[in-house]
Order: sequence, then C-alpha cells, then structure tokens
Amino acid sequence: ELSAACGINRKTFYNHYDGLDTLLEQVLLRPMEAAAGGSCGWLDAFCKLAAFLQEQKNPVLHVYACDARECLQRRLECVAMQIVKGQLARVCCCPETATDETEQEQACAFYAAGFAGMFDAWLRGGMEEDIAARLRMLERGLCALPRCFVAMPSGENYTV
Repeated sequence: ELSAACGINRKTFYNHYDGLDTLLEQVLLRPMEAAAGGSCGWLDAFCKLAAFLQEQKNPVLHVYACDARECLQRRLECVAMQIVKGQLARVCCCPETATDETEQEQACAFYAAGFAGMFDAWLRGGMEEDIAARLRMLERGLCALPRCFVAMPSGENYTV
C-alpha cells in the first residue's frame, strides 16, 4: 500500500532501506513510541498507543503476521515499560510511597508485561476489540495497585 501511494513499485521502495528492520524502525516503531510519549498518565499513553496502532491497522497486522512480529512485540514491551515507569515515578514521588530501585523495577516489569500481553492479544485478535474501552475499564483498579504495592513496607507478608 505504501509503495503504491508513493507511486513506485515495491522493489524500488525497499531499496531505500537496509532491510525490513530499518523500514519498520522508521515507518512504524519510532512513530509508535512518539504516539505514546508526552502523556500525563498511563491511561492517556496507552490509549494514544492504541489509537496510533488502529490508524496503522493494515501495516501493523501485516507486520504481526510475518517474521517481524517479534520486533513489534519487543517494541511494544519497551513502550509499555516506559509508560509504566513514568506512572510509577509519579506515584513514588511522595516520601511515604518511596521504594528501592529493585522493587520499582519488579513492579514496572510486572505491569509492563501485563499491558504488552494485552496489546499482543489485541493484535492476535485482529484489533477488533475496543482496547481503549478495556483500558478505561481497568483505570480505577490499576491506578490504585501501584500505590498499594509501593506503600507496602519491605519484608512484611501480606495475604490477599
């Protein structure tokens, strides 16, 4: 689609890039990161990410269906980690919720994996679900969880 829109054939189009990874980086992955950046909260960032991916649905699903899927999945994991770290930094800015770096990394990895998995399932389902609605539904509970996690004193046992 992109080569046709540019008025050139696919081979000429691909000759401008070192490989598929370079093409993905410039055309899809960097803009994907930029779409989620600059947000003031995790919900806004993930909704912007979902909106960008939805706008690019055909190329995103094409990439997801080919060998480049892993590249897209890794970048989604990185973007999710950046969003979660930003949220955790806002939550942990108060002295009463301060944690050490190891606890913060563990919390970030946990939540980022969950969000990346949710996006992966959305892509696997052909992006048919309204993921923004699902994100909004999770907003209340997930915003509270990091505060609870970081407020727990280290070394104490908690039952759920």
